[in-house]
Amino acid sequence: MVVIDSNIWIYLFSEQDKRKQAIVKEIIPSLSLKGIVISNQIFKEIGKVLSVDVKLPVEDTLNILSNIQKLTVIKPETPLDIRLAVEIRERFKFQFFDSIIVAFCLNNKIEFLITEDKFIDEIFYKNRKLTLINPFE
Repeated sequence: MVVIDSNIWIYLFSEQDKRKQAIVKEIIPSLSLKGIVISNQIFKEIGKVLSVDVKLPVEDTLNILSNIQKLTVIKPETPLDIRLAVEIRERFKFQFFDSIIVAFCLNNKIEFLITEDKFIDEIFYKNRKLTLINPFE
């Protein structure tokens, strides 16, 4: 399974960067074969960025969120994710919200995190492994 971070989804659905948009359009079909999971946090970030920062019309934002729901499994973060995030933040010195996403991935046995915010290649923690991939590198 794979988690796709909000920044990757934003490139897919906005016109900010045509090169990055084309790359994301190319990789989504193969990633969907692995099974795409996202956290509530990622889903919220997508909604916020598209409606507030990108300023898409409400209908467009709602349609995009609907399409993402159809393409992914959306799971909530748990108290265990938050506790692990605190440990990860301390050990690896990541930003707290990045640590939550990493903890979510580790606790859900996710193999790959697709993100532009690649702060490390692989994380080995408590007998779990997560590989971070920046599709634009």
